[in-house]
Amino acid sequence: MNYFGQVQRKSFFLMKVFFEPSGICVPTPSPVLDSTPVFLHSIRKTLPSAWSSSAPVASKAAKADDAVVSEAMWNNRITMIWPHAHLLIGALRVLVLRRQRRLMYVEFQTYLKNRYGKLHTEYFSLIEKVYGLLFCNHIMGGSTLDSTYSGTHKVSHEIKRIRKNLRASKFYQLICDIESGIRGLHSFCESSFFGWEKGSTLFFWRWHPGLQRIARDGFPSQISAELPNSFRKARLPKSSVYKKILAKLIKSLSRGYLVPENFSKINNLIDYFAVPKAEDIRMVQNGSSCGLNKAIWASNFWLPNASSMTRVLGYNYKAVDLDLGEMFLNFPLDKKLVSYSGMDSSPYKNDLLEFLPSAQIFKFLCCKWKKLDGTSSQPRVVL
Repeated sequence: MNYFGQVQRKSFFLMKVFFEPSGICVPTPSPVLDSTPVFLHSIRKTLPSAWSSSAPVASKAAKADDAVVSEAMWNNRITMIWPHAHLLIGALRVLVLRRQRRLMYVEFQTYLKNRYGKLHTEYFSLIEKVYGLLFCNHIMGGSTLDSTYSGTHKVSHEIKRIRKNLRASKFYQLICDIESGIRGLHSFCESSFFGWEKGSTLFFWRWHPGLQRIARDGFPSQISAELPNSFRKARLPKSSVYKKILAKLIKSLSRGYLVPENFSKINNLIDYFAVPKAEDIRMVQNGSSCGLNKAIWASNFWLPNASSMTRVLGYNYKAVDLDLGEMFLNFPLDKKLVSYSGMDSSPYKNDLLEFLPSAQIFKFLCCKWKKLDGTSSQPRVVL
């Protein structure tokens, strides 16, 4: 018997065992409808399907970035099981969020101690000495600022010596971890139960040890040519989208995705423009017009479409299209590209004086890579 015949017999045998284990035809399972209640085993309760409103589920995935979360819908998940719980939901969410913040802080401290050991202890003991000496300096009539020491010569000299030790190369990775962790904890502590009001960033210490540096510093860029030095000014926006673009810039500045920078520290300016997104707009940072894309190599990658998604679905499975706001802004931009990702803010300088007291340039700290066609990959930063 040839190989094909062996495979055919084996396939038929497996199908017979699977579908007819005892000579009885197994009936096709009935489909699970959206109206089917869900039994929650952990609390031994049944959740009716009426908790979910059909309007937000059936609507398009693309929504405005500032779309309001339907809290009433999520409250129904609780009140349909415990009707009197509506009096406690707000307080419970506050307590849960407070506990999560505390656990996240302890988790980060544990990561630092386990990863750096004695180096962690040495670094923070030096920090404590500096602040102790600054306090003594203040008592003696001097300054508490790190950069100025107007107290006794002995105290000032000791502070400078310790500060020099803190800049030692052995502490570099520890300092980078602390700075990135502080940004993550700050955004987490300033968030609410349903939103990230002060931005968000990756909790890199939760990633696999082999990927923690990439999660902290950004994916290393593959530079294949000389990086550009284009300083073409930003295009003037249309009056119909001016306020929307301005709102996006203010939001990104307040959440730490954009940072004001002096023009002398910027090596390249990238163009940015708005594209429609439902009733809102999406801001796109374009690396093509300035030549940044040509200098950076990125491997091609495959994007699924509706037809390819349906081929991987099993019986009674469904595909869901989600719009995760600010998702790609969690990922940091490679430090080598930050100075080449400047944004000219001159068209909006009169409305951005709060953020730009002197400079008129932003530098971008996060990125998104998006496949545009079948042959090339081009970086796009989305607000």
